[in-house]
Amino acid sequence: MLARALRADSSSDLPRRAGYNRFKLDYTQEGSEFGEPLGNLLGVPNANQHETARAFPIFSPAGYTGAGHSRSLPIFRRENTFQYAGNLTWVKAAHTVKFGGDVRRRQLTEYQTNRGNGRFNFSPSITNNPENNSGGNSIASFLVGAPSLIEQDYLLAWVGIRGSSAATKTDFTAETRRMQRLSLGTHASSFQRALRF
Repeated sequence: MLARALRADSSSDLPRRAGYNRFKLDYTQEGSEFGEPLGNLLGVPNANQHETARAFPIFSPAGYTGAGHSRSLPIFRRENTFQYAGNLTWVKAAHTVKFGGDVRRRQLTEYQTNRGNGRFNFSPSITNNPENNSGGNSIASFLVGAPSLIEQDYLLAWVGIRGSSAATKTDFTAETRRMQRLSLGTHASSFQRALRF
């Protein structure tokens, strides 16, 4: 953060600030390294078709705890915030007048896949007895390699959002001889509609 204050005389003060904040998140599957296709190494053909999809596929037999991640990973998020603020304080005898302004600019980019490593659901209906349509087991369906659902998506989100906001503040304070204080103030904010690209 950069800050600078100007003082024209003993009755006024003009501090100004500029700030920058960066947020970076790389949320990936635990245990997976970039470039190591865990699904392909396991023997599931085409499980890891994209360079960002390198995790273990989801295997979900009905009625049992599954294997693989349950989230839409990886998530790569970058966020920048720029802030510019200035205030003017003017003091004359028992009166104080303050004016201030604040402008913020935000940039957000996020990339996220949705089951990019593949998902395999197994139900007992695949191994049911065909005569009475019962007796199946989802683990048996898993062992014979007969999933009831196979899905793989490549991109859940890859968005860029830009937006800004501005705020102003005015405050007037007056003190009387009897140690009473009167304060009046206004505050106004405006937000630009976020632009998506």
